[in-house]
Amino acid sequence: MAFFKKLWNRLCRLFHFTPPTAPPNPPGYVPQYIEYPNEIQIPVPGNADQTMMYCFPLEGTYANLLHMCNQRLNFSPLSERLRYYPLTTHMMMVMSYITRGYTTDPNYKKYGYVAETGVQFFMPLAECTKNAQGQWVAQRMVCYIPYILIDNPFSLVCGREQMGFAKSMARFDFPANPGVADKFGVEAYGFTKFDKANPQTAAFQPWLDINKTANNAQPAGASWKSHSEAWKAVKDTFERIPTDESFKLGLPFIIHELEDLLHADIPMVFLKQYRAVDKSEVACFQGVVAANSFLRKFISGWWLSGEYEVAFHDFASYPIMSDLGLPQKTVVKNPFWIEGDLSFVNGTAQWWAATS
Repeated sequence: MAFFKKLWNRLCRLFHFTPPTAPPNPPGYVPQYIEYPNEIQIPVPGNADQTMMYCFPLEGTYANLLHMCNQRLNFSPLSERLRYYPLTTHMMMVMSYITRGYTTDPNYKKYGYVAETGVQFFMPLAECTKNAQGQWVAQRMVCYIPYILIDNPFSLVCGREQMGFAKSMARFDFPANPGVADKFGVEAYGFTKFDKANPQTAAFQPWLDINKTANNAQPAGASWKSHSEAWKAVKDTFERIPTDESFKLGLPFIIHELEDLLHADIPMVFLKQYRAVDKSEVACFQGVVAANSFLRKFISGWWLSGEYEVAFHDFASYPIMSDLGLPQKTVVKNPFWIEGDLSFVNGTAQWWAATS
């Protein structure tokens, strides 16, 4: 490769050839996305029907969560007027199965369904603006998802490229229904270590195990009747704002939170970025993106009948314990499940920077 590069440079000098520079775009120019026949992407907006979600509350470490916010969201000029803070040390780990995922974009013609198994970690954040006294005041609650692993390439490509989800590939051991939800398993695709002198070949590695350790009797056929009833039942599993005094809750925050719960909205925020073609350590596009998902239809839900041990097998590609300050093993006493139809809408870039 080095030989051909030297040969090319010599030929360029010999014939006085320099690559042409790209002309500036005309005012108002908006490039249209070019569809490939083998494009593995199903664009948002879209629906995820008959989605089964097994929810496990976990507790991380506030300093770790704040460091992640600062690194991935509070690094840009946007942070001069808008900042994000962890709202709690608690987060929600969701093991999910989507029966039918599909686009609702009327201009997209490649109709079809995809099924998806995944695991996501929802971090509740306070989105804050600065008041006249220099205090950061929370205006609304949003969720950041630092880890999301799935099992199909269509969802992975769309999630990363269009929205900025930090998606990666995994294999899953997933129960058929809540009545037999005794164990879950995740094998993540990556490297257990990074070693230049003795590099590994990437492979699926055990990463997460969830096993029922105790049974609790549950009423036969019991189920919440609505998402609001479910929320009332599970909201006390979160303890808000542990010790941080860096921000305070404003009235708009309370109003937005109530409205989001009423409409079953899940406001989310992401870091969307692409590597530059000529310098891998530089981003040719980087942006802080906001988008909403919401529960379009509540089908059913209830407590899982038992206690579960959640155990991580941290390795180099997925260092979730050190990232989020999670223990290696946690006993979850109040897990629950929800089944419903979800919708995902287009996002908005709150800040972006682009280079050629």
